[in-house]
Amino acid sequence: MAPGKNTVSLAEKKARILRFFQEEHTVYNMKELEKYIPKKCGISSMLVKELVQKMIDEDGTINVEKCGNINMYWSFKNQMQNTLNNDASKLEERIENEKREIFKCQEIHLKEIEGPRSEAMINRKGWKRSVQLAELKEAQKTLRELNSTYQDLSKNTWTPQRIKEEKSSLLESIKIVLGLEENIECICAYISSTYSVPMSDLKAELELPNEFEQFETVLEKLGQL
Repeated sequence: MAPGKNTVSLAEKKARILRFFQEEHTVYNMKELEKYIPKKCGISSMLVKELVQKMIDEDGTINVEKCGNINMYWSFKNQMQNTLNNDASKLEERIENEKREIFKCQEIHLKEIEGPRSEAMINRKGWKRSVQLAELKEAQKTLRELNSTYQDLSKNTWTPQRIKEEKSSLLESIKIVLGLEENIECICAYISSTYSVPMSDLKAELELPNEFEQFETVLEKLGQL
């Protein structure tokens, strides 16, 4: 079995190209790079242009400048160091700006805590927030109690509207009772005639009154109101 080939990672290829630039410390056009990098770095000439472009666009480790009709490429150690220093300075400046913003936010937060809405401070009208919240809670409790009292009173208060509604409801109930009375009378009459049982004995056995006239009387009186 033939031994497997060693695979060179993308990062390693970029590192080889970068060492090539910085060791030679000169500038090249693309044809020169495609000629020298395969020999010096062991990288296929077909990959050189793509890798160099990646190092320009993505990594910023190689510089390019157009000279006439051709592009010239270079990467110097001191230039990279300057770039890193500049980036570090920008990051430090950004960190300081963020620290100042955090400090400002902390100051605003502290003022809010110690401001008119805090428990320890009194606003321009002389009201404490904690006192107002307590009074609001007490007012809500009083309102609930008053509503409950009103509901209880409403049950025992006979307004003209309520009397009318109760009367209507009572009339409907009495009509239903009268209908049941008529049905009971019919059933009792049927049983009495079919089985020759006296009506009085049948009603006594069923614990029914002899007459249901009181319901009709109530209905008549309600109808007169």
